[in-house]
Amino acid sequence: MYRTQISKLNMYRAVHSVLEAHQDVWNVVPAFVSATDEFYEKLSLLIQLGQKQKVISTGITINKQLVINNSAIHTLKVANALKSYASSVEDLVLLEKVKVTRSMLLNGAHAVVLARMNQIVILAEENDAILGDFGILPEDLQALTDSLTTFQELIVAPRIAAVKRKQVTGQIVKVIKDLDELLHFRLDSLVKVIKSDNALFSSQFFNARIIIDVGTRSSGKGDPEKDDEFFGPGNVA
Repeated sequence: MYRTQISKLNMYRAVHSVLEAHQDVWNVVPAFVSATDEFYEKLSLLIQLGQKQKVISTGITINKQLVINNSAIHTLKVANALKSYASSVEDLVLLEKVKVTRSMLLNGAHAVVLARMNQIVILAEENDAILGDFGILPEDLQALTDSLTTFQELIVAPRIAAVKRKQVTGQIVKVIKDLDELLHFRLDSLVKVIKSDNALFSSQFFNARIIIDVGTRSSGKGDPEKDDEFFGPGNVA
């Protein structure tokens, strides 16, 4: 969520706290009960969307290196078997093709690294009849193929994540708009209706409605700002 959205979320939570503390004041007014229930529901949805947005943003980074390392391990195992075979039959062309190192498989553009790994799969399929004699079982080739499928998914994941994030961001904007309208046109007005007999509640409610800027914390990339404290579980009933 952006800084301004987090500031609004804090305001909504402050309002939630005041409403919870003064249930005996408003729960005798049916229209107030209905508006408050809707407010609670939309606030809960906003927090869930914030959590979802955070998961989309961090999931790729958490898994990326693990996927690459796993693919490199499987690729090197098969490549070394092919290298041993090529050396034993003095196939210099094959030997040259399977000269890959761990560094070559862990560094460089992902698309280039994936192409190197796929080349080993192609060579393994061309020489599968002899691989068993060099310690490579069918399940080893399957493990390599599966790891490269995951690697391919990793490459396109940022684009997919960007699309998902845009969708969630749009939902967040809509829920915030709904919450603002609900507060301005319904709850604010209802509090004013009962203000004369409930001065403390009214004062606390409108104090809670003040939006306080959470402060600037730029990532330098213009990304929406996120923080666990804003989306922790159990903060809204």
